[in-house]
Amino acid sequence: MIAPPLTYEQARAIAAGSDPARRAALAERPGAFAEVLYFLAGDPSEEVKRAVAANGDAPALGNLVLSGDGSVEVRRVLAAKMLRLGRYCGIAPNQLRARAIADLVIEKLASDTESDIRAAMAELVKDAEDVPLSTVRRLAFDEVLAVAAPVLERSPLLTPEELIGVITLFPEPGRLAAVSRRRLLDHRVAAALIASRDAPTIVGMLESSNASVQEVTLDTLIDGAAEELGLAQQPTFRRDLPPGTVQSLVDRVARQLETLFPAGQRIPEGARSTIQSMVEQRLQQTGDKVRGAAAATFAEDAEERFADALARARALAADWKLDEATLRVSLLTDQDEDLIAGLAERARLPVRTVLLIVAAQSARAMCALARRAGLSAEFAHELQLRLASVAPEAAIAPGPDGAYLLDEEDMDWQLGMFGVERSAPAAHG
Repeated sequence: MIAPPLTYEQARAIAAGSDPARRAALAERPGAFAEVLYFLAGDPSEEVKRAVAANGDAPALGNLVLSGDGSVEVRRVLAAKMLRLGRYCGIAPNQLRARAIADLVIEKLASDTESDIRAAMAELVKDAEDVPLSTVRRLAFDEVLAVAAPVLERSPLLTPEELIGVITLFPEPGRLAAVSRRRLLDHRVAAALIASRDAPTIVGMLESSNASVQEVTLDTLIDGAAEELGLAQQPTFRRDLPPGTVQSLVDRVARQLETLFPAGQRIPEGARSTIQSMVEQRLQQTGDKVRGAAAATFAEDAEERFADALARARALAADWKLDEATLRVSLLTDQDEDLIAGLAERARLPVRTVLLIVAAQSARAMCALARRAGLSAEFAHELQLRLASVAPEAAIAPGPDGAYLLDEEDMDWQLGMFGVERSAPAAHG
């Protein structure tokens, strides 16, 4: 039986009355007056407040009051209502102030002491593009997996840097898997996931990620397998490997994955054939590594050869994304042309000059190049070892405070040997 409508005066009299059962019944009524529901949001009875929290017609200000209520059950009912009816339930598109208040409610519940309430907010905002970024970040870095997973997997607001930060701080399998399921996965994030050595995550990326992520993943595994086989050169980009070696690589890559699985688990069905196909395709690609003394062979037609990589580097710099993290991923995943172009762009030097510095295999010259590019002494050490192929005993490590051990005059002199005039490097993107 549908209850007869109440006048505003009748509703106000019940709300101010002493009978909690009647106040609770009023708070449950669909279409109840907003002012009355707001008044009842501060009711001393938990039953009444729960009824207001569940009412889709409760005003935004009433929800805001309830989001800070001392009763967990009241807050839990409010979170469930918002998840069920949406962020802006009962609020028209032109009610901008009410919508801003609703976002404050979400932000407050996203900081709640109860993890199930925070998890409800994560589900609510996981696909939103206009939710406050601070709310999404708070949920992504939540210590409870059930809270963090929805936004890690879906939120379009999380940057690659933030995702890498989550992976670094919380390297648990469930969190890694959530990040790996993102529809568009940045290659830097993929490299961080590979470094975790979590087999289900790696296999998942091989089977379902975008092509660039698959390539980074597979290259890393191929390099590891080649090292196991004792090959003098990494097989990436080589077409002259005999069939038996290719099959050995396939077997070793598959074995690497299998050894990462817990006891009793098997590599997922179909993953081995996926790996075989991708290994064979990858080994058929042409090209050579631009490292050590071999870098000099690319100097003659450098501007033409590196035109595409330079365009990518300049685009990243324009968006302030050509940072040390991006260059480190290029180094670790053997994207040599992107690394050389990135160094050239940051140091404001011709690609040819960067290639000649790399080819010189000089620890001091590489430090000078890295310093001019605004990079850390720690990364300069990595560049010496991996890009310039400087012998470990000759490489210059950072000082105890992380600073360069060479003084500026020495580094300027090093660059001068390559025709670089002394000048302050430009601001870096």
